[in-house]
Amino acid sequence: MALSATQLGTVLAQAPSGAFSPDTRDPVSHVLNRMGFGPTPDLYEYVNRIGVDAYIEEQLAAAGDDAVLEQLIERRLPIMNMTTADIFERYRDKRGDVVEALIGSTLIRAILTANQLHEVMVHFWSNHFNIYINKEASVFLKVADDRDVIRPHALGKFRDLLRASATSPAMLFYLDNAQSTGQEPNENYGRELLELHTLGVDGGYTEEDVKQAALAFTGWSIVPPRELEARNDVEVGEFLFRGRAHANGPKMVLGVQLPGNGMADGEAVIDLLA
Repeated sequence: MALSATQLGTVLAQAPSGAFSPDTRDPVSHVLNRMGFGPTPDLYEYVNRIGVDAYIEEQLAAAGDDAVLEQLIERRLPIMNMTTADIFERYRDKRGDVVEALIGSTLIRAILTANQLHEVMVHFWSNHFNIYINKEASVFLKVADDRDVIRPHALGKFRDLLRASATSPAMLFYLDNAQSTGQEPNENYGRELLELHTLGVDGGYTEEDVKQAALAFTGWSIVPPRELEARNDVEVGEFLFRGRAHANGPKMVLGVQLPGNGMADGEAVIDLLA
């Protein structure tokens, strides 16, 4: 069930109007624009009353989802709390409903959440660990990525977020790592990991580092729909390490020797980059 136009209009009606334009040079406006999605009259008055420092501490202490708002989203947009297997089964031919749920939940949280800093960081990390939802099944996998990868780690340790992203079915599918094996390694994830997720374009790594990183993550995969009848330990669309697909043996990334065995290779690369 997607958010209807009427329901979305109700939410958007609560957004700040252009008529409210406090002096952007004052500390209250500055912190609300930098730590959130901008001031509303009520929020401006609240921060002006408790003080900027107290508001910053309050936002850092919240560091998570707004519980009341999440109950609203669960009622209005149940897709956002479904497993990937359920989404794929129920919405395989209605991907537009999933897109609307992703967009609707993003707007609702940005406009209504009391935890503005957390939501800004969710937006930041979603952009940093970008996933193109129009690539085949990506949209069905992105719901879990938003809920289980980005949101819980938005204000946490980078290493935890990087590892969660590395095991995100949406990321592994988008960058073709789900099919990457020791016999036929795919370099897309290894390259993005170094170039975009961590070190940057001129980050001091070589083309050989990209190839070695790609080998380190071979076997990091997901359970596709065709395996639903064959497995009972994990569900469709969940992370699965395929040991037989991993390229065991010596590997070196950025001059560091990797363990050379199983998931420990990828874990070592994550530790090195984080």
